[in-house]
Amino acid sequence: MSCTCNKRLLLTGATGLLGRVAAEPLLNSGYEVYALTIDKVNPDNGFTWINCNIFDSDGVSRAFKELRPSHLMHFAWITTGDYLTNNLNFDFLRASLCLLENFAACGGVRAVFSGTCFEYGFKQERLKESDEVRPLSVYGKCKNWTREAAELFCANNGISFAWGRIFNLFGSGEAPTRLTGSIIKNISEGRKTLIKSRSIIRDYIYSKDVAAAFAAILDSEVSGAVNVCTGRGVSIEEYARALAGAFGAEDLLEFADIAGNQPEYIVGDNTRLVNEVGFVPRYNLHTAAEEIAKLSNVCRG
Repeated sequence: MSCTCNKRLLLTGATGLLGRVAAEPLLNSGYEVYALTIDKVNPDNGFTWINCNIFDSDGVSRAFKELRPSHLMHFAWITTGDYLTNNLNFDFLRASLCLLENFAACGGVRAVFSGTCFEYGFKQERLKESDEVRPLSVYGKCKNWTREAAELFCANNGISFAWGRIFNLFGSGEAPTRLTGSIIKNISEGRKTLIKSRSIIRDYIYSKDVAAAFAAILDSEVSGAVNVCTGRGVSIEEYARALAGAFGAEDLLEFADIAGNQPEYIVGDNTRLVNEVGFVPRYNLHTAAEEIAKLSNVCRG
């Protein structure tokens, strides 16, 4: 497991929606990637897989002592099911700080963690990193507490730290409990999908763009929070039509405007990402939807 590479990265969440597409940008940036996993079978994608549960503090300590990574990228977190209220959020908070403590003890120099737009207090304007943070959910609060503690810890231990605030991430292989996955599952079964809040506006960004953005952030000297978003808002209806249309199944959508407790508008300002990190998203909504359709191997039921 030893390595003489001076860009030795320890990665968490490598089998998730984002981590699955991170291999190309990270390896192309010259990182030797060691990915923590609890799965018995992992893809042959150029990563070195290390059997370790991030909730096992002793196992995490052993991995860091053996690897002594120069860089740390942390994607792992609960993002499906009842993730907004689940007590696992607190476990991930503790595990995140444990990762940083071990990283510092082994001489790590640069860490990048994934955050969320749910840390913000929402408004009818594009959200900037300088805007007020006012999370409402357990998920958003635990993410924000992690950021605050991580920034303080890294400043106190001489570690360069950045926090990528991800907006509406979507990609291939999403769980059917999420919008993208549910639309694709219903298409495969020939069933209609009811889009209940057709008019609300979101900033959708493709998983491959998010992964590439994080690789660019990691390779930069930018510190603090960075919005990972397109800067463009689209309605849920526009998003659903683009996705279903790529499968030739736009007729399997139904729309309604059912009042709920979701914010009407969540769109990010990506000025820092573009001007300071130097990253511009490659995909638009339609090219991403077309790629998802090709990768899904789903035929209309």
